[in-house]
Amino acid sequence: MATGIALATDRFYGDTSGKSRSGEYTAEAKSPANKDGNWKHPFQEDFTITFKNTKSGKTLWTWHQQKDDASPVDLILTDDG
Repeated sequence: MATGIALATDRFYGDTSGKSRSGEYTAEAKSPANKDGNWKHPFQEDFTITFKNTKSGKTLWTWHQQKDDASPVDLILTDDG
């Protein structure tokens, strides 16, 4: 029986953004680990998501990733805000 070494695959979490169907709301997720580009360093964390009303430009809420939170992979917004 042959044995081998199992290598973990790097997982990348790029900065991402989304817009509601009507375009009234936008959200953006950014990590300082992506300052050199989305695919330069694996296992990005320390994301901040900012949710805004595009008409007023007002930030409605902001979320900062905590130690045990998963990194975002996609933002799906609804027109409900």
